[in-house]
Amino acid sequence: MLRVPGAVRAARSGEADIKVLLASETYPPDANGAAYFTQRLARGLTEADHDVHVACPRAPGGGAITLRDEAVVHGAPSMQVPSYPHLRFSPRSRGWARATIRIVKPELVHIQNHFCVGRAMAKAAHDAGIPFVATNHFVPENFTVHVDYLPRPFTSALTTLLWRDLARVYDRATCITTPTPYAAELIREHRVASSATAISCGVDLARFRPRPADRRGLALFGIADRPTCLVVGRLDRDKRIDEVIGALASVHEELDVQLVIVGQGKDLARLRRVAEAAGVAQSVAFTGFVEDPDLPAVYAAADVYVNAGIAELQSISTLEAMACGKPVVAANAMALPHLVRNGVNGYTFESGDISSLAARLGKLLGDPARRARMGKESRAIAVEHDTRDTVGAYEALYRQVLATAAVRAPRSDRRPDRCRGTQLLTGSTGDRVARESLSLAPVLTEQRGDDRPPTLVFEALMRCRAALLAGLVGIVAALGIAAVPINSDFRPSLSWEWALYAALVPVAAMLAVWLMRRAAEDVKAGWSLLAAPGGNSRERSARSR
Repeated sequence: MLRVPGAVRAARSGEADIKVLLASETYPPDANGAAYFTQRLARGLTEADHDVHVACPRAPGGGAITLRDEAVVHGAPSMQVPSYPHLRFSPRSRGWARATIRIVKPELVHIQNHFCVGRAMAKAAHDAGIPFVATNHFVPENFTVHVDYLPRPFTSALTTLLWRDLARVYDRATCITTPTPYAAELIREHRVASSATAISCGVDLARFRPRPADRRGLALFGIADRPTCLVVGRLDRDKRIDEVIGALASVHEELDVQLVIVGQGKDLARLRRVAEAAGVAQSVAFTGFVEDPDLPAVYAAADVYVNAGIAELQSISTLEAMACGKPVVAANAMALPHLVRNGVNGYTFESGDISSLAARLGKLLGDPARRARMGKESRAIAVEHDTRDTVGAYEALYRQVLATAAVRAPRSDRRPDRCRGTQLLTGSTGDRVARESLSLAPVLTEQRGDDRPPTLVFEALMRCRAALLAGLVGIVAALGIAAVPINSDFRPSLSWEWALYAALVPVAAMLAVWLMRRAAEDVKAGWSLLAAPGGNSRERSARSR
């Protein structure tokens, strides 16, 4: 049956319940957790008679506005992410976000991330006085894992900056949600917000359910009928799939097992080399991308599901495997222990401990009765994450946010923009502040008893602070870009990638030097102002008379 979007249904049968605009940096056909969550939430809200719109980067060949089964999709002009052919971003989306807000006129905006589209929508909603909910699917480890060759102090500083950038956007949100209590604690720990509401991403228990052992899902890809470990997800470094391949090599010495890896990503070539080096290339199958409707059959063909990821705030694929009644072996990292209870529905292992991972896989693969018992426990835990409950929780949250917004003053009246102080002291506005400070010098002198205009001093110090921080970022960027070719896993596919990196190194270095020189000038100017002899202006004026 065709599911008609809420906007169309409202025109047929009266006013829709809530008009909500979901904003996400990724959306199907993109294949990742945030994309699938956004689409499934949109579908659930539409089926509940809400008017649902989705804002996301425009797919190649896609239109500006597309009518899909689950929502009306508004596509932002976008570019391909370098080295990620399946991801796109929208660097100039602020004007588009304001126009989309004017066209859609949503009652509420719900962003899924703080990158280009999410950041632009958050700003547009805030400026328009529209309440918005922010859901966080991001942790800095999603990014820093790609620059792990940098010294620890640099990655620590980068992690801090990434959390601050997240806070800069989410600080304006009416409400923040996360998939798990662990993710909510991260929000509080890194001072993004004082509190966050944990709402599971959910799983469709009707589609993902236990089925009799059936290898036909693997036969579609020409994969043999053998005891099978399964991994589903994007092929990237933070998923630590190379550790699973290493563990398979140990298990393979005693059991005739295979590893099936479902997904796509830039780490594919490296993982193939890892399998060849471990001597298990014939027992590792890469299926590539599998369409969402075919995933239940793939889960049914597996015996054990494995997730060695170190940056999971929940893991939708793990939830799907559990709903299909599969035992899970997962890393004891981030939020995975919230799903995988050691000794109950599977086992956890410490990330990097390949021998421990191999031992747990061997224990499950060699004991069918244990697998069946733990698989039932997995299903029981997954039932607590029914996607219908997730949609209901967001409906209730939306109503609460709208009811609160109706009786509260606009956020701009209640809460100053935490970035406004810095913005007022840069560019042409900063020059205006400096001129005003000089014109008010006599008044300030009477108040403070010296000639130093404090606003001008404050401006110099703030510019100094901003320049120092920008200079540090420039140095880190220069070092990081220079170190990329040293990384043994760097394999550019085209010559232009080498040229791009070669050009970026001197550009980043020159930018860093320029910023540091500006910082030095600001430090000198600020110190001169602070160290200038003050004296009492009344005494000086008396002496002059």
